[in-house]
Amino acid sequence: MQYKSAHLQPILQNVLAEAMELLGAQSGSLMLLDPGTNELRISVAHGLPPDVIQRVRVRPGEGIAGWVLAHNRARLLKREERAADSLSSADRLASAISAPLRVERRTIGVLNVSGSRDGDFTRADVRVLMAFAGQAASAIENARLSESLQLKMHQLSALHRVGQALTSTLNLSRVLREVLRRATSILGARCGSIMLLSNDGQELRIASAVGLDRKVVRETRLAIGQGIAGVVAQSGVSIVLDKGTVDVRSASGRAREHADAAMCVPLRFHGRTIGVINISGPESGDNFGEEHLDFLTTLADQAAIAIENARLYRRLEQRVNLANRELIRANHLLAQEKSKIQAIVDGMADGVLVTNRQGRITFINPTAETMLSIPAAQAVGKGLKHWPAGKSLMALLEEAQQSDGMTIVKEVLVPGEERRVLSANISPQRDERGRPQGFIAVLTDITALKEISDAKTELVSFVSHELRTPITSIQGFAQTMRDAAPGELDRDLQNEFLDIILTESGRLLSMIGEMLDVSRMEAGRGLHLSLAPVDIPGLLQRAVTAQKAYTSRHDLVLQVEDGLPEITADADKVYQVVINLLSNAIKYSPNGGTVTTAALARGDRVRVSVTDQGLGIPPEMIGKLFQRYYRVETKAHTSIKGTGLGLFFVKGVVEAHGGAVWVESQLGKGSRFVFELPVLGPPERGA
Repeated sequence: MQYKSAHLQPILQNVLAEAMELLGAQSGSLMLLDPGTNELRISVAHGLPPDVIQRVRVRPGEGIAGWVLAHNRARLLKREERAADSLSSADRLASAISAPLRVERRTIGVLNVSGSRDGDFTRADVRVLMAFAGQAASAIENARLSESLQLKMHQLSALHRVGQALTSTLNLSRVLREVLRRATSILGARCGSIMLLSNDGQELRIASAVGLDRKVVRETRLAIGQGIAGVVAQSGVSIVLDKGTVDVRSASGRAREHADAAMCVPLRFHGRTIGVINISGPESGDNFGEEHLDFLTTLADQAAIAIENARLYRRLEQRVNLANRELIRANHLLAQEKSKIQAIVDGMADGVLVTNRQGRITFINPTAETMLSIPAAQAVGKGLKHWPAGKSLMALLEEAQQSDGMTIVKEVLVPGEERRVLSANISPQRDERGRPQGFIAVLTDITALKEISDAKTELVSFVSHELRTPITSIQGFAQTMRDAAPGELDRDLQNEFLDIILTESGRLLSMIGEMLDVSRMEAGRGLHLSLAPVDIPGLLQRAVTAQKAYTSRHDLVLQVEDGLPEITADADKVYQVVINLLSNAIKYSPNGGTVTTAALARGDRVRVSVTDQGLGIPPEMIGKLFQRYYRVETKAHTSIKGTGLGLFFVKGVVEAHGGAVWVESQLGKGSRFVFELPVLGPPERGA
């Protein structure tokens, strides 16, 4: 079974469209793995016949996509290469690439593109598609998780209200109508029925129905083992049919083209089957998924309890003592179901908080307790105003009360020593008659996302300032030379001005180049390296000399081991790495001191280190230093301007060369940044 939601489908279409545009492909498809059948099925496609999209089912190892699924590696096909196991009916194909969609070491599908406008796809195209597939898989999985969470919340709320409704009456007809109404509403189904076994347990009859012809309801009789419902009643095992599937056990005899997706679940009480519940015809036109079967099974368990309670009440009215014992057992089972729901809510990654109409807290799960610093033991029955974090939510709850039942989604800043930003989704809670009973707030911690957004804003401001400085120098000296009268500037002064212009131009180009390299790394694309023999002592001497011009308070020392071998590397990028480390050493040594740059051979590698006597780094922050946009958050450090991208760039360049980088530091005593590069250059890609 495979479920394609209305919200997930546009994301899949966008992923395929962007992949085709990125590689200039003429056709493509995105296949997702159905965990129920362990088959790949086409979710979206461009350039494939509709009958191919509908019929294709691929198991691991079968065909190109199955090979990719089984091996978790991309596959490249050249033009005219025979591929009888492809989706195309042609004997020969255009060039094609199939890449796995992987999330946390799990393959969730395969992304296929074919028909390059430029001829054959290349290995570089494969790397691009693999990088894109990694990001796309995360986006698809996040969309799935988000939608699954929303579906779970709707289902939990529905089960809660069904439980209330079912325990409020012993009228059998009302119980059956309520179960069907909730089931068809939550599952988005057009038809549904509940069939109960006769007293002798040999025949099923429709006791309540939605969307069925009255004649069908009145005349339908199924023996145990006859039709889908009879088989489910006999075996006690649910049956799920995909759209277009005709089961030989079906009693309806419908043609394949008219067969809707359907589910049949047994109603079991105390280990025996008392009937079945049938749901069919999802309004989305798709198949039912595992989450729908789980919901219907839970609902069927509750319904079975309620149905049996009603039967017991009607049949055993004179046997009060026995009826009471059965009701106690039934309530115990109902309590177990509610405990299951409680466990699900308590284990959610998002916070859940429920209030009544008076704004008093009626429920708060452990995640929300942590987010808001509101202990559940003290919170239940009290208003939000008693806690600082609760006051932040009160305004949103007041807004929700005025929203005429609309869901409110807004950001909330939680007061406290550490900054925490939550996304609050507040929905009204209603009883079975639609009357407001309070509100349900689902809270998602988006602090990390906000920090990245703020860091990018600060980066734009800082970079704008940094770019303006060399441009201003270039403009000033160029204008001075242009406006000078003939003979006013002697040759030495002109050369001095030109040297400054060249220096600032080089600095500007270096900054722009570093920003472009960072952008490539953020996008998951590899750096382009211009490899050539590099004289490390000469490169370090140039870097140290260049940095001496920016400080008069530091003693810059260079220590290079004799006989240091040349290395194969991108000289410009390695130079920029050294400049970044030296610049940081100077900036974060505000009181001056010695900055030592050293180089020595270590086997088949060359090790370079930059040591300062500056502020040092707190031990708990060292592990985050090389993350993009990260800056050390102490009072002394935050007063020094920076982008948070310098060390991210350093790590990316060093690792692109097949090297390693690390830091050793003591707070208040200084830091030592070290990187190693292989003498023979980076290993061959794909090796």
